[in-house]
Amino acid sequence: MLEERAARERALQDLFAQETSLQQTLNEVNATLDIQDSELSKLTEAVRIKKEDMLNRIDNKKLRIANLQETLRELQREETRTASYRIRAAECRALRKQITRL
Repeated sequence: MLEERAARERALQDLFAQETSLQQTLNEVNATLDIQDSELSKLTEAVRIKKEDMLNRIDNKKLRIANLQETLRELQREETRTASYRIRAAECRALRKQITRL
C-alpha cells in the first residue's frame, strides 16, 4: 500500500514537472509570437508608408505630365500663330512689291 502511494506521488510529481515544463514552453512560444507580431506590425507600417510614398510620386508625375502637356499645347498654339504671322508678313511683302511695281 505504501508502495502504491509512493508510486502515485511520483507519478503526480512527474505530472507537475510536465505541467511546469509545458507552461514554460507555452510562455516561450507566446513570447516568440509577441516578437513576431511586433515585427509584422513594423513591416506592415513600413509597407503602408512605402505604398503611400509611391502613390504620391505617381500623383506628382501625373501632375507634371499634365503640366508638360499643357505647356506643349501652348507652344503648339504659339507656333501656329507665329507661322500665321510669317505667312501674313510674306503676303504683305509680296503686296508691297506689287504696289511698288505699279
